[in-house]
Amino acid sequence: MFVPENARLEELAAEYHRMREAALRAQERMRTATATVTSPKGLVTVVVGAQGEVRSITFASRAYRNMAPAELADAILDTINRARDTVLRELTEDLPANPPGGMLGGMTPEDILNGKIDLSGLLPESLDLGDLPFPFRPAPEAFRRPG
Repeated sequence: MFVPENARLEELAAEYHRMREAALRAQERMRTATATVTSPKGLVTVVVGAQGEVRSITFASRAYRNMAPAELADAILDTINRARDTVLRELTEDLPANPPGGMLGGMTPEDILNGKIDLSGLLPESLDLGDLPFPFRPAPEAFRRPG
């Protein structure tokens, strides 16, 4: 009766599942991340989500009423852009380095951040090694050759 190196296969399966869980946690963080930035003069505070969507704009006082419309618009747009840069920078710091040609067949961090990629579909819970179904903890009989 032949038994391949079960310990090594189990080690690889365990590593795969650790990486999968880390990737799914990172993807969830990308769905829920926000950045809050206040303008340099403290007049406006903006909250944006991971995809750069504006979630809220808050004015700290009524001082904005005395601003010229173009000045107010510039303050708001600048604060929105700084918040978008902040959330993108924070999220991409969590991602692995992007190898030449992109991640996993051309994926980019932006694809993940923009919700174009579902990592749970790319990283299935159960591995399939050809004719050998490979659940997280393979049963020893799965590795035995018929004798």
